[in-house]
Amino acid sequence: MLLFGREQGTVSKEKNEILFTRFQINYNEIDERFRKGSVLVREEIVTEPPSAATELTLSNGENATPVVDRVLPNKKEKKKRDVKPKTKVVVLHCDIIKDQFWDDRPSILGG
Repeated sequence: MLLFGREQGTVSKEKNEILFTRFQINYNEIDERFRKGSVLVREEIVTEPPSAATELTLSNGENATPVVDRVLPNKKEKKKRDVKPKTKVVVLHCDIIKDQFWDDRPSILGG
């Protein structure tokens, strides 16, 4: 929202007052996406590896744990392990100035 230059040189409290007196808008009641803006971040998709020993229920109702033979990985499987984890782009509406955003995402700064 533009205030046509009146907001230049004012502090947040004064800008909030201008919004309220001219437009009857309470800044604190505006949805966070309009106050803070939108941030796109890439987050890792967490997938759990299948369990090696999964309990099975037999037809007679008894529980059984299958025996899993350990097979040495071939070259293709080794390459799959070296692949970067899957990620997705997420839209956030939050305050990126405060430490909480950066503490929750240390990988953004390379940490």
